[in-house]
Amino acid sequence: MGYNVQIFEIDSLLIPVSAEKEIIKTIKQNISERELVDLETLEDVFNYYGFEIIIEKGIVVVIEWQGGKAYDLDTLFQAVSPYVLNGGAIMIIGEDGAIWGYKFEKGQVFDTKCKMVKC
Repeated sequence: MGYNVQIFEIDSLLIPVSAEKEIIKTIKQNISERELVDLETLEDVFNYYGFEIIIEKGIVVVIEWQGGKAYDLDTLFQAVSPYVLNGGAIMIIGEDGAIWGYKFEKGQVFDTKCKMVKC
């Protein structure tokens, strides 16, 4: 199962490490028990959803999509949205060519439609 996606752009997705317990609690409330193994840190959570992160000065920086199938990104993005600093956005293209994105503003996440344009 799952849906193959490519992440074209990750723009300023920054989350304070201090939000770790609340984010993990929210994630655990929204995924099945069998999937809870090893989801104890933000790195575990983001790796589970296919993202690579680094932590700099107490801030999680989402830097890269590791590729492959996406599993319920809405759950991840809803959990982190109240903590994303200064906005942020992710643009995605699906295996069927669908293009969409997520924009983070004022503690909320918005699913947006996107279009590819030639420059």
